[in-house]
Amino acid sequence: MLALVLAGCGSSAHGTSSSSAQSAAQIESRERNEEAAALKNEESTEDQRNREYLSILEAKNREEAAETNAKHTEALAAKRAKKREEEAKKAVKKREEEAKKKAASTHSSGSSKTTTTKQAPTPSRTKSKPKSSKPKGSLSAPPTVGAPNGPE
Repeated sequence: MLALVLAGCGSSAHGTSSSSAQSAAQIESRERNEEAAALKNEESTEDQRNREYLSILEAKNREEAAETNAKHTEALAAKRAKKREEEAKKAVKKREEEAKKKAASTHSSGSSKTTTTKQAPTPSRTKSKPKSSKPKGSLSAPPTVGAPNGPE
């Protein structure tokens, strides 16, 4: 009988050691999986942070490029405006010189010859009333005719 008890005890002791070895392997496997998941989560968080930083840097670069482009455009516009202004001044000087030469040539040509110069139209001369499509007679009353004062 003692052998049965010992045999029963021995078999149960052998079974617990193999099951404890399996559970230790499972625990170790779970720990490895948890560590891998934690590492993957950290990498994912770091990747997200890096994307945000990259997005911020790209936005700053776009803003700086837009500012540079705006400054360049403003400088170009100022240069063109200055050039147009200088050309306008040159044109005015040229017209004044031509007018002086023309005036000097008309005065120096002599008094025997009279020349008429065409004057530039004044604003009052250049304005004209728009033509009406209505007949003139229908707009006003007929003229009044007075009786003659003298003998007929």
